[in-house]
Amino acid sequence: MYRLTVDDKENYILVMRNIFSSKLKIHHKYDVKGSTVDRSATDKEKLNPCPTLKDNDFLENKGVIDLGFEQKQIFMERLKRDVNFLVNQHKMGYSLLIGIHDLDQGGLEREKRASVVDMNTSDLSGNDSSDGSESPTQIGDDTSFDEPFRMRSSEASTRRELYNLGIIDILTNYGMKKKSAHVAKTKLSGSDADGISTVRPEIYARRLLEFIDKHFI
Repeated sequence: MYRLTVDDKENYILVMRNIFSSKLKIHHKYDVKGSTVDRSATDKEKLNPCPTLKDNDFLENKGVIDLGFEQKQIFMERLKRDVNFLVNQHKMGYSLLIGIHDLDQGGLEREKRASVVDMNTSDLSGNDSSDGSESPTQIGDDTSFDEPFRMRSSEASTRRELYNLGIIDILTNYGMKKKSAHVAKTKLSGSDADGISTVRPEIYARRLLEFIDKHFI
């Protein structure tokens, strides 16, 4: 937390750690709130090389995150503690950010980069490199999951993936403005009102936890 004073006015800046590694490519991203109303990325957003997709996109494209029983229990306990803290602070509107690194795809990408480096080195030196330097799969490899925000897919999963998981956008207070938005969205959504994102902190937290518990296995 930083305080910046400009013209005798105090401004506060909150700096948070990036849950993604600068060395590990993220192949898929999801911003999940446990809500389904208006929770799809737009066609324009999907044109980005790695768009941040939303709840409905997650259900359509992926459906589950396979952590295995033990890892899931650890993660859910962490998530519950964090969410309960946010409820006590009257916060809502936050998301679980999911960044997925595909180990197989990442391995191919590293090998491709390594082959280019090897070719360039061979051209410069006039011979093949055989001095015990890094192998192609080691160059730029940051696939360890000994990180506070990172977990690996279960051994039984058909997908070999690393998951970067963390709560973001935690500063929205459920005040009068959000209460008014809740009333308006409820009227507009009608029968879909249970799926809107602007709800009381307790409901918001419970819905997110239920969504994650259902789709993380």
